[in-house]
Amino acid sequence: MKTIEINYHRTKRRVPARILQELVNRVLKTEKGFRFRSLHYVFVDDTYMKEIHRRFLKLNTTTDVMAFDLAEESGGLVEAEIYINLDQASRQAFEFGVSFRNEALRLAAHGILHFLGYNDRTPHERTIMLERGEYFLQKLKAK
Repeated sequence: MKTIEINYHRTKRRVPARILQELVNRVLKTEKGFRFRSLHYVFVDDTYMKEIHRRFLKLNTTTDVMAFDLAEESGGLVEAEIYINLDQASRQAFEFGVSFRNEALRLAAHGILHFLGYNDRTPHERTIMLERGEYFLQKLKAK
């Protein structure tokens, strides 16, 4: 992969860049299938996520993660932009009894797993996808 970019928009919360990079590298090394030209994470707040959720999915709600393929002519390479709502990550961390960092990284893994063929449209698909994301978080902790 050529680049991983991290930007923050309307949020003061942060995710450690080194750990995010390590997570992404681990996922891409383990999960074969797609090669990424670039991967751009944008960490946002509820208000901004609600705006893009409404714009692209016509839903007037917020959500935790949205992923977009930006490649016009991929040639087998993916250009991805993944938006992660850090306000929602904070709420989910509290709900699930995990740290904010853990939840934000879980969402980062979730976003990239969408590009690797995982889906969460059905309860069964969601369970598989969540288990795979948790697998990568456990690998980070074991290091």
